[in-house]
Amino acid sequence: MARPDKCLAQDSKSLPPRRSHLQAAAHPARSEPDGAADVDDEDNVIAVVDDSEVVRDALDQLLVSVGYRTELYTSAEEFMRAATSTRAACLVVDVELGGTSGPQLLRDLSARGLNFRAILMSGCGDPAIRRAAAELGCLTFLLKPFVPNDLLETLAGTLAFGSN
Repeated sequence: MARPDKCLAQDSKSLPPRRSHLQAAAHPARSEPDGAADVDDEDNVIAVVDDSEVVRDALDQLLVSVGYRTELYTSAEEFMRAATSTRAACLVVDVELGGTSGPQLLRDLSARGLNFRAILMSGCGDPAIRRAAAELGCLTFLLKPFVPNDLLETLAGTLAFGSN
């Protein structure tokens, strides 16, 4: 069965090298560089759900470098198995995951009463995907490739919005 969005994200050649040992593991925050986000401990964990190892590793490096902790998942199914025990304050989810899509993951979580603040990202800027993100309650949709600061600012805003 074909998925509604047929756009496939292409990995950027400028992303850092792959680190396969990081998959589906929480990583403690490293010391914060100058200008790092001020992150409360309870909002410190970000779950990244993306089937591209390169993207997961790049987002892990970015988020950890500014003081977040990360949980990395290769699929919607993998995240669903961990959903009740995750400490994630926010999800950063790719639309196209190879199995269950990112939007379907958010629907499935909601159906089980598990509501997470979420940021959807995709290599396809199809207006239907943007509408789906809004309908699912996502506070933002990022078009890949994106500037790292766009994610960090969006994430900070998402967490600030959720704490009100």
